[in-house]
Amino acid sequence: MLKARRVIAIIGLCLCAEGALANEGEDAHAKLVKLVVDGEDLYRRAEKMISMRPSTNSKADEIAHGIGKQWHADEHDFQADIWRVRKDINLPDDVSLGLLRLEQFDSFVLDAVTQALDCRNTQAASTLEIAQQVLRRARMAAEGRPEPDWDPDLSAREDHGKCQ
Repeated sequence: MLKARRVIAIIGLCLCAEGALANEGEDAHAKLVKLVVDGEDLYRRAEKMISMRPSTNSKADEIAHGIGKQWHADEHDFQADIWRVRKDINLPDDVSLGLLRLEQFDSFVLDAVTQALDCRNTQAASTLEIAQQVLRRARMAAEGRPEPDWDPDLSAREDHGKCQ
């Protein structure tokens, strides 16, 4: 009788562990969706900064110390959130791909804002377009429609402008 209880207890533990793994996958998808929503917010605010098209150091500094200051803090938090989710070892493939796309997005959107604050407005707008493409693919992965073979179009327009 004692042996049968141990077997039942072990089977119960295995079933609980299997359920926990399923919940981890669901939890990872929920985290990915939240990160995509956060990325979309970062994108909208970056687009607003870039649309200001600074042409002088004083205008760039005004943007950087105004809305840019909070944007950079939020971008840093976004990056840290991606890495917190990335630490999970057993991520489903579509979540892993979605996180990769969000990492790419973060790199492009940060470059676009940096370019805008250096008055390279044409290049900033082009880089922001790439960020948007990548963010769209992260959204698709979060919706269960990943495109693993897709690569962004990196033919950015060169901009030799600088702040004056």
